[in-house]
Amino acid sequence: MREKIVDSTAKKLVIVVDEKKLSKTLGGPQPIPVEIVPFGYASTLEKIRKISEKIVLREAQARSDPS
Repeated sequence: MREKIVDSTAKKLVIVVDEKKLSKTLGGPQPIPVEIVPFGYASTLEKIRKISEKIVLREAQARSDPS
């Protein structure tokens, strides 16, 4: 989530990956982690389901710090 906030304000975005992260299509054998804040959960989940039914919810541990 932090990365998305930072890149939305950046003048230039550079993404560095190795070949293990490359995929010709979404929804292949490599799962794609998506972080969703509670406020946008329902609408984001609906959009993801339009792309793929292969959804696995992994809930974060409760945290009290803002980081």
